[in-house]
Amino acid sequence: MSQTNNEEDFDISTTVMSSSRLRKRKNKLKSFVWDHFTKLDNGKEECVCGNCGKVYSCNSRSGTSHLKRHLELQCGGYKKGNLSPGVVLALDQSFVGVDIKVEEPRDIHEVKDCLGRTAGHQLVLSKATITQAQAVGAGDRVCLDLCSLMRPGEGLLVGTFSGGLFLVHPEHSESDPSASRPFRVNAGPVHAYIALPDGKTCYLSELHAGKEVMVVDQNGAQRAAMVGRVKIESQPLILVEAMLPEELDHRNIMNIFLQNAETVGLVVPCEENNPLKTVIPVTSLKVGDEVLVRIQNE
Repeated sequence: MSQTNNEEDFDISTTVMSSSRLRKRKNKLKSFVWDHFTKLDNGKEECVCGNCGKVYSCNSRSGTSHLKRHLELQCGGYKKGNLSPGVVLALDQSFVGVDIKVEEPRDIHEVKDCLGRTAGHQLVLSKATITQAQAVGAGDRVCLDLCSLMRPGEGLLVGTFSGGLFLVHPEHSESDPSASRPFRVNAGPVHAYIALPDGKTCYLSELHAGKEVMVVDQNGAQRAAMVGRVKIESQPLILVEAMLPEELDHRNIMNIFLQNAETVGLVVPCEENNPLKTVIPVTSLKVGDEVLVRIQNE
């Protein structure tokens, strides 16, 4: 009796395995490329594009990536209604919406990440009042050179605590504007946090070439920018403390260490009577000055 049961169990499991293989074979033809390509019965494992007539290899080893590239980049008869995440990044930022066809659920998250990097939402920035700006000893300062230029009023969100970040302006010189480098931010010491495009933070010491950081302007508009170079050098530091309105944060006081230099500054709120003012150098900070900060739980 036990032998008969074992044989039956073996037959059932074999049937299940066979069905699984059959499903996998069927799934291989679910890519949207097969809406445009037809397999040729010529013994050469080839397929032809129904839009332009071009013939490609389509054996199991080659996959469908080359067929997608043909449709999206080369085929003149293909209407680009089906876009891969890579193509989304090439779209003009003024688009209202796109029709995207994906093959697997995880592709939806990739597209979402691409769109988030292209058109970020507006951040809420708050005003904080300077209560102290005091020169301290030297420390290991992280200097970030980005692969893109920043405009006046833009900067990086950096702070001692991840919940409260100051908007640090790119390198700026009031005495010698030609010495300004709008791609460079002397961001702070190695222990400080910096905001990333995905809403998270990391230590400045963890940044490297190719990693993205979040650039924010005076109005809270954000965009992603890639780090091109990271330099860590021992530099004199200044400790800056600022007070928040009590209704924003019960801790009330937040701080940041920055390089004590004229070219390092904090972004200030927009002023109606002085709309061109975007930054205060840390060497000119005084008690009562207002700067922009980001409270991460907002």
